[in-house]
Amino acid sequence: MSRSQALTALQRRQLRRLFTDYEWMLAQVIDPESAIPVWNQFQEAKLVVARQWLALSNTTTKFLDDAGKTPVMHLQLRLTYAPNLADVLDFVLPQQVVQRLESKPLALLTWSKEQLE
Repeated sequence: MSRSQALTALQRRQLRRLFTDYEWMLAQVIDPESAIPVWNQFQEAKLVVARQWLALSNTTTKFLDDAGKTPVMHLQLRLTYAPNLADVLDFVLPQQVVQRLESKPLALLTWSKEQLE
């Protein structure tokens, strides 16, 4: 989308609902003029942050599914600072990746490292 095709206020609000607060903040710092596609920059930034979070004791992970509506699941990482104060990253993963991650305790760290390479 060129700069002359700015989003309407309604479109921007609808787009905003697709992201967690933390992901929206990350999206705001992506450089659309870069040679690297915006989506790739965003996913790489999420993976870098996720690797840092996974090393912290106040990070929890949870798998969420769409009640079997789709062949994917959501991996949610939550970094909790205080009661009712947390940042969340959400990754959409195919079922076969989820099964692999669930079967091995340290597989999540390995998987995130593989995604960055």
